[in-house]
Amino acid sequence: MHKDMVKLTFLGDAMCDKPMADRLVRYQKIPGGEYDFSDSFAPVRSMLEKSDYVMVNLETPISQHKEMLTNGKWEFCTDISYAKALKENGVDYVATANNHCLDINKLFARALPEEDSTEENISRIRSLFIPYYNEHNADDSRPYPGIVSLLHELQDRGMKIAVASNKYQQATEKLVRHFFPDISFAVVYGQRDGVPIKPDPTIVYDILQATGISPIHTIYIGDSGVDMQTALNAGVESIGVTWGFRSEEELRKYGAKHIVHSADEIIG
Repeated sequence: MHKDMVKLTFLGDAMCDKPMADRLVRYQKIPGGEYDFSDSFAPVRSMLEKSDYVMVNLETPISQHKEMLTNGKWEFCTDISYAKALKENGVDYVATANNHCLDINKLFARALPEEDSTEENISRIRSLFIPYYNEHNADDSRPYPGIVSLLHELQDRGMKIAVASNKYQQATEKLVRHFFPDISFAVVYGQRDGVPIKPDPTIVYDILQATGISPIHTIYIGDSGVDMQTALNAGVESIGVTWGFRSEEELRKYGAKHIVHSADEIIG
């Protein structure tokens, strides 16, 4: 490889699901009280070794708590062994973005060594990452069960539907078109230059202005504490859904007005 070139690998959300945690607790606890994650990383280890730098979005808090805690689906209090396994298997940098990438430039800034975290380097990485992500961001992804039928039902009832995402605008628009081609969204807003990200309420205010809908006639549906904070800050009613990546406890903590466990409950 040319000396002026480096190979970067970006990994998606790193977390520990409940079946994996159960197996580790039951079978793979090793001397010293830690857990052996080696089998989990085996399928990708050779790929990571080929990169100069590997970056990952770490979606699970790391804790020295005696027991790994769970919300029933995903582990959100993972033993420090997980962080060690990331390092041992080739991960150089982690980002702890709350709602996935949030501000993508901040993700790159955090991933770079402090002395290299310049605007020029961030722009260079973004120029490499964005085209690849734009091409592959729908790979191995699909809507949660019941979401497509829910959107059709809302549309058939004449309700205006909008998207408020912290994913950057181009990716947000592409994913919405890809997965929901038959839904006529009134507005699709992602992360836009010069507009603060959630939980700042600006994105909701912009949607309300574009649609002409008043806050009192608006319901904000989301799966994270950030979403619930956004709704609260914007003065709109919120529904927290438990099938995403955050616990019911977090949703309630940040002000969810309603909690639902399936898409059918939203219009039931």
